[in-house]
Amino acid sequence: MLAPASITARSEQPASIDVDAVDTPDIIAPSAASSLPDAPSAIASAHENTEEAPARHSTSSAAGIAPKYAHTIHPGQIAQPLTARDKFVYSIEDRASIGPFLDILWRAGFEQAVNGSPHYGTDSGAFGERLGAAAIKQTTSHILTNGVFAPLLHDDPRFYQLGDSYPVKRRLLYAGTRVIITRKDDGRPTINIPRLAATVSVAALNNLYYPPEDRGFQHSATNVATSLAIKAAGYEFGEFMGDLLHIVHRSKE
Repeated sequence: MLAPASITARSEQPASIDVDAVDTPDIIAPSAASSLPDAPSAIASAHENTEEAPARHSTSSAAGIAPKYAHTIHPGQIAQPLTARDKFVYSIEDRASIGPFLDILWRAGFEQAVNGSPHYGTDSGAFGERLGAAAIKQTTSHILTNGVFAPLLHDDPRFYQLGDSYPVKRRLLYAGTRVIITRKDDGRPTINIPRLAATVSVAALNNLYYPPEDRGFQHSATNVATSLAIKAAGYEFGEFMGDLLHIVHRSKE
């Protein structure tokens, strides 16, 4: 049984892209320490700066222990420690679910509609090639980020939501910078090398199966920038999804 973390409020710092300034939504529960290098103490997602950001009705808070392979840790939840093996399982456990398949289908469909990169053409055969290319790209990126580089660097691959006790501007900055800032297993902020390294690796691998006109350094650099921008948008959605659901719920009342 994981012991609850004791939470100490800290003072607000100005929002910036500094690693220590934007990645401080939670603390470590010292009573749950583990001797495994990739099995850190349980991490409690906690609200800080209670004087400047008073508690309001939370649209995303879900107290208790988060599921082991949860991709998002909500405010008030305790994140279970992940071993190196857990991180590899985490990187593949949802690949057979409907969510990633719909994402791949949408990407291939959009590229087919606008005849975008990779330029396989616009016939039915081209759509199949785009579908396969998107599946390879997304699966490889997910496994390299979360199942290979995160264990090697002892980084936590999960997204820790700030929640609506924080100002919107700070939440926007926080979510948008998760592609370049992540956290170590012990909760310390760090550069998101797993995400950056995996994105560059996948862009390089694209040169093995993309059409000739979509290969080369310039195309790879564009793919890296596009992939990071899309991922940043995904983090923004993850941060504000609870707010959107709350608005929809209220509109139906």
